[in-house]
Amino acid sequence: MKTTLRRVCAGLLLVGVVIAPSWVAVAPPSDAVVTGMLAMWLHGTAAQIESPERLAQVQRFAFHTRIEGNPNTGNWLHFPITTPVVGTYVESQNIPFTGFMTNYRRYHLDKVFVSFRSGSADARVTNIHVYDGPKLIAAFDNLNLYGEQHMREFVLPDFPEVEQGICISLGVQFGSSGQRWMELQSVGADFIFLDH
Repeated sequence: MKTTLRRVCAGLLLVGVVIAPSWVAVAPPSDAVVTGMLAMWLHGTAAQIESPERLAQVQRFAFHTRIEGNPNTGNWLHFPITTPVVGTYVESQNIPFTGFMTNYRRYHLDKVFVSFRSGSADARVTNIHVYDGPKLIAAFDNLNLYGEQHMREFVLPDFPEVEQGICISLGVQFGSSGQRWMELQSVGADFIFLDH
């Protein structure tokens, strides 16, 4: 019993000497503005096709998803992004036992990115819609994106606060002549955390 008690006391002393000071060390100064950015990306193989019957072909490879549209059709491709919703930071306080207080702030969605390539103007992205759960938070319409589109950036208006999960949806159109294929490489989103 005495040996167990000594081990418990030694463990508590170790926690007090080693771990507790590290908690205080990570707390920002009282006048600091705490910010952070997370870039979250999703590989093209995760694309969810809204109307697969409108496609002549879907092939998933390690490096992209290749689709070929039926002539004169449209479709939507959905990419659900892993979404940070709430960020935390610690603040030094006179709080018993820990000496710090955890604060929470919601992330904001700053911008989204798309990376794809297509065979011709007969396989193009015409819309990029961004959803937070069921709510449409940004719509980029009347686009005409085709060919090589590497990390094409779209800044969201109003810097919206994130409430649920983010989905980036691409509206695509396929023509009647030309090559009607697209290779979906990835989509991404930049999330910003602000302490204010």
